Amino acid sequence: MRFGKHEANDTTIYLADVLGMSHARVGISIPEYVSSDYTLLKSYLQKLNKAGIQVSGQFILMDDWTYPTDPLSYERKLSESLAETAPYLSAMEIGNEQNMIDISYNRFESKEAAMKYYRNTQFNPGVKVLNKLNLPVISAGVGLSDSNWLTLLAETGVLDASDILSTHAYSYPHSPEFTKDASIEHSFESSLVRV
Repeated sequence: MRFGKHEANDTTIYLADVLGMSHARVGISIPEYVSSDYTLLKSYLQKLNKAGIQVSGQFILMDDWTYPTDPLSYERKLSESLAETAPYLSAMEIGNEQNMIDISYNRFESKEAAMKYYRNTQFNPGVKVLNKLNLPVISAGVGLSDSNWLTLLAETGVLDASDILSTHAYSYPHSPEFTKDASIEHSFESSLVRV
């Protein structure tokens, strides 16, 4: 869920409550909404909590929509955000689909290089902040449940330092209601096989 000036989402929270949703993932980094004022975001986090919905926060980007390059600035920005939002969170996800940035942004020559970047600039400084707050650590959601990235999570110690594994088994256009064919890479079933 995103809560910003133009995405207030009262209806979303109402429907989540009526449907009995137990958890929601909410972006808490500045680019997820319009300004640096946390008033609106905190209001909606409170509404989710009041509805009995546990909230996993997600922190991805810096104020200017860039990926972090400096671990200390990332740690500082995450700390600033959590100073406002931590009381409403049940866990915290560090990053999102970091396995895709070597492809989507042509930034890295390999998944290993992308993993090194993620660990050094986001994951390790994020874990440091979350441990101080006693918030469970969720590793960045794994796009398409990429088996090579899942292996790297284990080999590099990221999985051991995480309390929760986030992996994205969903994919467009092959939603579960359209195919049960595990041989199609972009399908829920094939993602589950990879996990």
